[in-house]
Amino acid sequence: MDDKELLERIEALGADEIDALRRLPAKIVPKVCEPDAALAVELGLPFVGGDVFTDGSIGSRTAALAQPYADAPTCGALRFRDDELEAFFADADRLGVAAGVHAIGDAAIDQCVAAWERVLNGKPSARGARHFIEHFECARPEHIEACARMNLHLSMQPLFDAQWGGAGGMYETRLGTARMRGMNALASIVRAGAVLCGGDDAPVCPLDPLAGMRACVEHHEATERLTPHDALAAYTVNAARLAYAETRTGNLAPGLAADLVVLDRDPFEDGFGDCTVLETWSDWRVVYRT
Repeated sequence: MDDKELLERIEALGADEIDALRRLPAKIVPKVCEPDAALAVELGLPFVGGDVFTDGSIGSRTAALAQPYADAPTCGALRFRDDELEAFFADADRLGVAAGVHAIGDAAIDQCVAAWERVLNGKPSARGARHFIEHFECARPEHIEACARMNLHLSMQPLFDAQWGGAGGMYETRLGTARMRGMNALASIVRAGAVLCGGDDAPVCPLDPLAGMRACVEHHEATERLTPHDALAAYTVNAARLAYAETRTGNLAPGLAADLVVLDRDPFEDGFGDCTVLETWSDWRVVYRT
């Protein structure tokens, strides 16, 4: 089998898998985690990438940092050359496809932001593509400002702070106290006007949006805590925008699908952590009931 035949077979398998996902009763938005914008166009997807790794993880000390880890003489490593990353971004924007990458360490975020600055000339995509960065854990203030200015959506996992933040946690062990305090700067992102989208990164964290919203409002760093309304927006209207689905779902408004949950208490008064889901509705049909 030559390279052309192999590529055609991979594309056919990808199309079959996406069709199967779209037929499921749940509302699933499939994404191809490859740096190949043309493949996304062929499959009818508005975005590509996400877990295209520009670096590794804090836990394994493979996230790319500007300064060494606190507990090992290494800075991790970047996985793309600058020109490779810029080519991926430029190709995606030319095709109007939103490109995303995994970037955790500040050196990886530096590389991503610099590449987007060159591709977008420091402005939002002229084609309206909602380019995004997954994780964005070690971001500095200048990274946040640049993402807000270029309308780069930030797909983050608040449960990372719940699991690894605070005194004695994995962040402090790997990075030291000063850097630990700047991790997952949720409120700074909202204040800057960037689009913050909440998620779980399962199976790293459990699929538990209520726990994620609780992590937003109970962030270990008090200055990075979100209001309950901002936490809810991260997991609903903003997540729908990231999925190009805001004209169909993500909010309760005329013309949108009646997708909602019924809780046993008001999370704005009692907090998200103690809420129990009594019912889940999709398109105004009950799909789950306790």
